[in-house]
Amino acid sequence: MKNIKEEFLGTHNNLAQHYSKFKVTERILLSGHSHQAWPDVAFEGIQECWEDASSLVDLKWSKVLNKIEDVKTGYRLLMNDDIGEMSFAQSTHELLVKLFSALDFTKKNKIILTDTEFYSVTRQINRLAETGLINPVFVAANPVYNLPERMAEKIDSKTAICIISSIFFKSGLKVRDFSPLVEKCEKEGVPLLIDAYHSLNATEFDIKKLKLENAFITGGGYKYCQLGEGLGFLRFPPGINLRPVVTGWFSRFQELSNMQASEKTQYGEGGLLFAGATFEPVSFYRASRVFRFFKENELNISEISELYKTMNLSIISEFLKEEINPQIIRIKDDVSIDERGGFVSFESNFAGLFYESLMKNNIYSDFRGNILRLGPAPYISESQIKEAIFTLAKIALTIKIN
Repeated sequence: MKNIKEEFLGTHNNLAQHYSKFKVTERILLSGHSHQAWPDVAFEGIQECWEDASSLVDLKWSKVLNKIEDVKTGYRLLMNDDIGEMSFAQSTHELLVKLFSALDFTKKNKIILTDTEFYSVTRQINRLAETGLINPVFVAANPVYNLPERMAEKIDSKTAICIISSIFFKSGLKVRDFSPLVEKCEKEGVPLLIDAYHSLNATEFDIKKLKLENAFITGGGYKYCQLGEGLGFLRFPPGINLRPVVTGWFSRFQELSNMQASEKTQYGEGGLLFAGATFEPVSFYRASRVFRFFKENELNISEISELYKTMNLSIISEFLKEEINPQIIRIKDDVSIDERGGFVSFESNFAGLFYESLMKNNIYSDFRGNILRLGPAPYISESQIKEAIFTLAKIALTIKIN
């Protein structure tokens, strides 16, 4: 296969042939920041899971553990992480709850976070705050360029944890330098949790370059990784001394045959620290096969990151060519392409109307309040982006401002 950027710039992207079951050539899927198409080989993983279950019955779990290791390797390669431990769950929310349960909020109850974290974070924290258990301190995410410094200033001896996204799910803007926050957290002994969901497999997220080796990092496969649901992960530094209250029997899975009675709850080593209970393994089979697909087609993160920049530049340039009335819709932030993640946000009081009208034209997008989001994917072609923006411009002409 030729360079993926060259594939995108053509009238037809040959990579799309590997996504036939999702009909990526029959509709324009600019929902890549929310739910990407799965490559056809994902179905092979689902079938393999069935075959192992039917032939091996309860002996299948040794095969499942191998698939889990494949997925760990896939995520670690995306983050350039060779030291971190990793636990999995159906969602990042489940892992967030387990991590919170390991913190002693009776001694430290302040949580520092931004005002635009994903719903699974903000909803849970708001509910905990209602009980009086925690004291959340929300820091304005904009401007992003000095956000880590502003968050670091809020950290004190009462801080239990600090939470920040690497790319914000509404604006698509990127935090490029975490160092002020990293330094303050390490100085005060405060855990730092990075929500990297919108970075993984869309932009380079090298934890060594970002100095995040000692950070907790959460993410999953539902978006840019094309793995589907059920693969939330929590990456955490080795050697941490935490005892989550919310814990499942899989945490001692490897020692079930020789476990001794103990007054104190024991935990497994490594990624088993935050393990839960019996889970549906098909997502790991699916993900293992998809990660192999990316390797087979030499779709490395360096090329993918450059591709997203090219695609988003195309979205922006095509939009600007149309000279749409900014009172109807406008690009949310005027920043360089290096400050953006894998999608482009538009601000409009008619965001819902644009979403519905685009869908009627077989163009998938999404919106959050007054934000319309367009997110490409590696199987999208430049001609599809041009068609989508042309259609968006036509919709804008039908909107009357009072």
